[in-house]
Amino acid sequence: MADEKLLKAIEVAYILKITIPTLTNWYNWYNGDFEKPDNTPELPTYVRYGKQGSNKRGARFWKESDIPKLIKFQAWIKKGRNGVMSDYNRKFWTAYNKKKAGKENG
Repeated sequence: MADEKLLKAIEVAYILKITIPTLTNWYNWYNGDFEKPDNTPELPTYVRYGKQGSNKRGARFWKESDIPKLIKFQAWIKKGRNGVMSDYNRKFWTAYNKKKAGKENG
């Protein structure tokens, strides 16, 4: 569908009732080298647009028809430290806690 509406990350996050960093983390985990269960739902691809066309820093857009796939992924993903993204999340919490401890000591 050439005329299909494209949604910005903020619009997708609003529909899913999540934050943009959560949306970004889903894709970083999904596309990363982390172990995924066999029943992992597919995350739809998005398009980036920027000054020079598709690039790493351009805005991300999803097709409106991708929302059901994102809702399915959201319903599937387990929350909390024992969820499927626990290894991914642990990496960032460890860095955050080290940084926080450094501020308290210095």
